Amino acid sequence: TDANNNIGRSVMVESDFQSIQTAQPQDKARLGVSVGTLQADTPEDVTLFGVEPGTFVAPRATEGRSPTAANEIVASDELKASGLKLDDTVTFSGSDVAYKVVGFTESATFQASPIVYFGLDEWRNVTAALSGMTAMRDESSFSAVVTKQQVTEYDQSRLAWQTIGDF
Repeated sequence: TDANNNIGRSVMVESDFQSIQTAQPQDKARLGVSVGTLQADTPEDVTLFGVEPGTFVAPRATEGRSPTAANEIVASDELKASGLKLDDTVTFSGSDVAYKVVGFTESATFQASPIVYFGLDEWRNVTAALSGMTAMRDESSFSAVVTKQQVTEYDQSRLAWQTIGDF
């Protein structure tokens, strides 16, 4: 609730995830959300999503494939207009770490910004680097719990329920 209903400011930890009850355990997934500037032919402001492979929030590559290594990403096909191509190596302003584009997903945007998908662990690394706070990188934080179904129980004193329509 301290994030003022802003998913980009939200910081959750494993105990928050465990406190959220859904009808089926696979009906909830961790999601990291931050922003960055992709260095491409034309620099592009993007939303960075951190997801766990195999969960329902992981992107489905419509071209290329899903990432299998920490330095691999899937990007919204909207970034092709900025010159992004499969197998390109890209960086983000504020970080020297290079990532290989291994897939595209169709029209993936968040608040009108194209999405770049990372594994959740690597999302933590790049988010810490882009914010200049690498010493404060946390091994378990994320931004939100995404659910397929209505949540049956959660700690209302610490957490706020939001629908996708709220964003």
